[in-house]
Amino acid sequence: MRESEKNNLLKAGAFVSIAFSLVVIMTMMLSREKSIFDSLMYLHTKVKNADGLKLGAAVKLKGIKVGSVKNIQFVELDKIKITLGLVDRYNNWIRQDSKVAIKTQGVLGDKFVEIFGGSSDAPNIKKR
Repeated sequence: MRESEKNNLLKAGAFVSIAFSLVVIMTMMLSREKSIFDSLMYLHTKVKNADGLKLGAAVKLKGIKVGSVKNIQFVELDKIKITLGLVDRYNNWIRQDSKVAIKTQGVLGDKFVEIFGGSSDAPNIKKR
């Protein structure tokens, strides 16, 4: 192989490596909403009406996104079980007497689950 071919291969390899690194960095920056390193805790709640809630909808605690809706299923005719995937680091802010409500956000009417913190003297939820 000639010296000029080696230089071209080296330049092409460096370019591909830098481009790949930039794509990885941009992907991580765009997905800041949920870190791939966060562990999840799953909570279940039952409601009478899912009110247009969809899988992947946000779960918020005092306006901060703390997770997303992982599953929605019928339990009985008038009860729907919603599984919430919450980022583990927020579980000490959610109390056992906390309540949930399905709310609407934005102009398009996207649904999300709001968790109301409960009373300060109630114990926090425990990881199972």
